[in-house]
Amino acid sequence: MKLYEIHVGHYGPKSQWEGTCRYAIAPDDGVMLCKVDEVFNCGWADDTDMYDRYDDRFEHIGQETRSEAMLRVRGDYNWDEADYSDPYYGVTLYGWDEGRKIKPEDVETLIRLGIALDWRPNED
Repeated sequence: MKLYEIHVGHYGPKSQWEGTCRYAIAPDDGVMLCKVDEVFNCGWADDTDMYDRYDDRFEHIGQETRSEAMLRVRGDYNWDEADYSDPYYGVTLYGWDEGRKIKPEDVETLIRLGIALDWRPNED
C-alpha cells in the first residue's frame, strides 16, 4: 500500500490558495484517479473529449481522453493544460503525489487515527 497526499488549488478573481486537503491509502494511481474523481466530483471519468498529446519537443504523439490525461499527470492540479477559462466563482483543481510505500502497521494506525482515507480495495 501507498500513502498519497491529495493536493487542492483554488484560483479565483479575489482569492487564490493551494494546499494539502487529505491523505489517502490506496494501492495505485488507478484507484486514486477513481476515488478523487468520485469524492471531489471532478468529472474526469465522464469526459469523452479527446486531447492532443505532445512530447518534450512539442511533436504530436497522439490523443488521449481526459481520464487518461488525469491518470498520467495525477490530477488536473498537476496538469499544465488545466482549464481556467471560467474563473468568475473560482476554479478548484485536485491532484495527488506519486505516493510513498508504507508498512502495514502504519496503514492501520493512519486509518484508525483518521489521518488518512481508507481507499484499499475490499477483500470480500
